[in-house]
Amino acid sequence: MENHCSAAVIVRSERTNKGNALIPESVYARLRPLLQFIAVDLADPVRGHGSDAAQEWTPEMNARRVTLINKKHDKGLTPVPALSRQIL
Repeated sequence: MENHCSAAVIVRSERTNKGNALIPESVYARLRPLLQFIAVDLADPVRGHGSDAAQEWTPEMNARRVTLINKKHDKGLTPVPALSRQIL
């Protein structure tokens, strides 16, 4: 099904009543890093930011935070590191 519509289309299964969104490939290409980040977080919530467990702040986490802040000011961030910086 190829058309040049820019809006998302929801396709719903009659059997399960579950919906799936179809989005243009150009939109998917832009969202892919974020979707991958979310998929990893959902697959391992203990390591991800969605965890309720308190994480101890480590020197490695601080180094990563500083690196992301410096990168932001030097070149700008892609969506995934930007989200990672917000979490830290």
